[in-house]
Amino acid sequence: MKNTIKYTFLSALFLGFAACDVDNTLPEIKEEAEAENNIALSAGSVDFSSYIAVGGSFTAGYTDGALFKIGQQNSFPNILASKFAMVGGGDFNQPLMEDNIGGMIHPVTGEVVLDPRYYFDTSTGLPTGLDKTPTTIAGYPATNAASFSNYGIPGVKSFPFIF
Repeated sequence: MKNTIKYTFLSALFLGFAACDVDNTLPEIKEEAEAENNIALSAGSVDFSSYIAVGGSFTAGYTDGALFKIGQQNSFPNILASKFAMVGGGDFNQPLMEDNIGGMIHPVTGEVVLDPRYYFDTSTGLPTGLDKTPTTIAGYPATNAASFSNYGIPGVKSFPFIF
């Protein structure tokens, strides 16, 4: 039994050393190669002129426990629309929060009705709520509401809707 353990340990140790690769040199990148990799994009028979996204939190760009401008701009429908624009895609308009704080305030009292986003506090190592007051007012209509392309609503569920 002792020999088996000893040989297993020595075999693992040998394989560990044999698997090491100390040559960390990278091949030189030639600038000419970049020009060769440009590919002409084509939509084929697909019409990307209009694109509407419907969904929940993920679609809206809800992140860090709140909706905020940068999170919405990095939502997957907005990223897809930017790629669709490369092949003739149309305008993609989505409702955006007023700031990167997240949350909303009551239109009359000014009280916070939706909390601001979280951030990673390096001093505690925990997610912590941002200690700022939002500027987005709850209930106010967004600009260009008639032409929205992103209908993502955080927390929406499909079962209450009647089709």
